[in-house]
Amino acid sequence: VGPFNSSVALAEIPVASTNHLAIISPANTNPCLTAVVPVCSDPTININTASLYPGAHTYFRVIASDVQQSEIDAYIAAKVVNATKVYLIDDQEAYGRGLALLFKKYYTTTEGGTIVGQASLPGATSTFATQISLAKSEGAQAIFFGGTTGNGCGLVRRDMGSAGFNVPLLGGDGCEDTKFISDANSGANTSEAEGSYATSAPDVTKLASSATFFSQYAAAYSTKAAPYNDGTKEPYTAYGYDAMNILLQAIHATLVANGGQPLSSPQAFRDAVVAQLRNTSYDGALGHTTFDANGDTTNTGFTLYKVTSGNWVGVNTYAVDTSGKVTVKS
Repeated sequence: VGPFNSSVALAEIPVASTNHLAIISPANTNPCLTAVVPVCSDPTININTASLYPGAHTYFRVIASDVQQSEIDAYIAAKVVNATKVYLIDDQEAYGRGLALLFKKYYTTTEGGTIVGQASLPGATSTFATQISLAKSEGAQAIFFGGTTGNGCGLVRRDMGSAGFNVPLLGGDGCEDTKFISDANSGANTSEAEGSYATSAPDVTKLASSATFFSQYAAAYSTKAAPYNDGTKEPYTAYGYDAMNILLQAIHATLVANGGQPLSSPQAFRDAVVAQLRNTSYDGALGHTTFDANGDTTNTGFTLYKVTSGNWVGVNTYAVDTSGKVTVKS
């Protein structure tokens, strides 16, 4: 189960493919991991999807890809944040760079917005004062960050406050965690995170299907310090749980089909597990999960979260159809 970051998946998938070993990720969203889209050939990304699978296609994920997320982000920037001019920053990694490029595509073409400037910076960047100054001088009405909090998302918000640049910050699922809030609030303004936006895994805390899981999680980890005693505080808790259970279901089905015994060889066993995963029809904390031919979940939604009173709070969940039309799902 895993990995969390798409850049790590790029290293793991070929090894797993060669060895016929199933991978199921709760969090990877880079589309090039499973399908060829124009952004894959960008020189800064340069992902040859076919070469990731020298053997069997053994990779699956329970979250939609950044094609859908970027379409939703572009819609939010234009229709929710009401920005006609956006400054773009990314962290140069497979996930962040890909999301930023896709956002740029859909924001400028589908939504008619303007990118007034952009910066692609190493993940170790710790200050963004120069980029924020440029964004301010170009009249940006929002900043979009493609990347993770580990690579500076919250620090961008911190430095926006230091510069007195009070426009919205919007990010993808790599920004929606408690580290973003602590990083954003680490400057002179200890409530700078307030009002920031990020899209992330659809909020399942309100689904009836997740109630039992979150209750059991709270009981199991009641002795942990906050926020780790509450599964609802991080977006991928339920996703990791369902990913594990889907894999266990496939292993169980493989053993039952063989009379309760392991198969004749490790590779035969692994191939059988992958075959079972392709036929997944699972009802869990996330609701109902199935996979398409590429191993992608058929659920395409993302939730918009906003920092309110020191916590990420779900605003709306959006879905996007095959024509690129974005609608409020819940």
